[in-house]
Amino acid sequence: MNGSRKGRSESRKFRLTALALACIVPLGLGELALRLARFDPYAAMRSGRGEFLRPSDIPGVHYELRPGATGPAWGTRVAVNSDGFRGEELDPVRRDRVRILVIGDSIAFGNRLAEGLEFPARLRTLLLDRLDSVEVLNLAVTGYDTVQEVAALEARLEALDPDWVVLQYCLNDAGVHTVNLDFTTKMRRLERAGIFHLRIVQFFVQRLDGLHQAESVALQNDPERFRAEYAALIDPIAADETTLRSMMAAASSEWPSSWYRDEARVGRIRHAFQRLAELSVEHEFGVLALVVPGLATSAGSPTHRVAEEIVSLELARAGLEEIDVRVEFGSVGLLSLRLDPDDPIHPGAKGHEILARAIADGIVHAVSMRANAFPFEPPI
Repeated sequence: MNGSRKGRSESRKFRLTALALACIVPLGLGELALRLARFDPYAAMRSGRGEFLRPSDIPGVHYELRPGATGPAWGTRVAVNSDGFRGEELDPVRRDRVRILVIGDSIAFGNRLAEGLEFPARLRTLLLDRLDSVEVLNLAVTGYDTVQEVAALEARLEALDPDWVVLQYCLNDAGVHTVNLDFTTKMRRLERAGIFHLRIVQFFVQRLDGLHQAESVALQNDPERFRAEYAALIDPIAADETTLRSMMAAASSEWPSSWYRDEARVGRIRHAFQRLAELSVEHEFGVLALVVPGLATSAGSPTHRVAEEIVSLELARAGLEEIDVRVEFGSVGLLSLRLDPDDPIHPGAKGHEILARAIADGIVHAVSMRANAFPFEPPI
C-alpha cells in the first residue's frame, strides 16, 4: 500500500514537472527570441524618461506633455522643452521675429517620422530661407482633437503671443482619441515589479495596452455618450442649412467620413472653429487652417472628399483661411503618401513636405501682401 501511494506521488510530481516544463520552455524561448530581436518597448520608462504625458489643469484638456521628458516615444525621438512642447528651448526674450504656432494632433507632432521630418520642423527650415526672422513652435500633442487644441492654445496665448497660428486638421478630429492616463499609471506601477523586466511580460502588456486603448476610444465615441459629454461644446446646425445637411447625408459611410453624418460631431467642430476665430480677433493673430486629406480612394476618386468639403465649409463659416493641399496630394497619389500601407490618416515624409511647402507659401504670400503684416491685425 505504501508503495502504491509512493508511486502515485511520484507520478503526480512527474506530471507537475512536465506541465511546468511545458510552460517554462516556450516562455523561455520566447524571452530569448524577444531579447535577440532587441524588443524593449519600455526602455524609456525604465530610464525615468518615459513619462511623456501628465494630467492637465486646463479645462477641457485631458493631458499635456511633461516638460523635460526626452527619449523614444510614438515611433520617434521626442524632446519636450521646459515650456511643455516639442522642440528647442524658447528664447525668454520675445525678439522681433515672426512667431508661428502650430496646433494639431499626431500628424503635426510627427508620430513615426524621423525627428525633423514632421511638417512644423520642415516649415521652420523653409521659412528661414525666405523670411528674415521667424520661429515655428510645435504645440501639437498626440491624441488631441480640435477642441482640446484650441483650449490648450487659449491657455498659452498671453505667454506665447503668436503672429500666426497654423491649425492642422485631419478627418478623425471629429472624434475623440484621448489617451487613457489611468491605464498608463497602472502600467507604471506594474513596471516597478521585477517580473515586468521580462520581455515576454512586456510583450503581452503591450498588446493589452493596445486593446485597452482601442476599447477606450470606442467608448469615448459612443454616440449617446458623445452627445451627453460634449453638449456644451456642440453648436447647433439650423434646419435651413440645406447645403451642409445635404453634404452630411452624402458623406461616405467609411470611417472617418461616417462621423460627418452626425450632427453632434459637426456641431462640435463648428464650436471649436468659432472659438479659434474669436481668439484670433481678441489676441490679434492670423490663422491658417490646413486640412490633411484622407489617404483613401474609391473607384479612383478620393473616398473622403465630401467630409473634407464639410470641414472647408465650416472653416469658411468661421472666417478662417484654409490652405488647400488636395490637388497636390491627389497629383502625387493618395495611397502613395501613406506613412503605413494600412493607415489612411497619417502621411509619410513626402506628404509632410507638401504640407510644409504649402504653409510656407501661404505665410510668405501674406507677408508680401502686407508690408507691416506682423503683428497681424485681422479684420473685425
